[in-house]
Amino acid sequence: MYFVGLDLAWGEKNQTGVAVIDGDGRLLHVGAAHDDDSIAAAIAPYVDG
Repeated sequence: MYFVGLDLAWGEKNQTGVAVIDGDGRLLHVGAAHDDDSIAAAIAPYVDG
């Protein structure tokens, strides 16, 4: 099981923060995204559908 956290940007100029942890609380991914497609790409390995 994975838990995804998003800190959504206010507006198109700011970045959205993306983080993923596993069920044991280990940080698996941390990064930034610029649009919906890059958010989807960042979390794709950790979500179904």
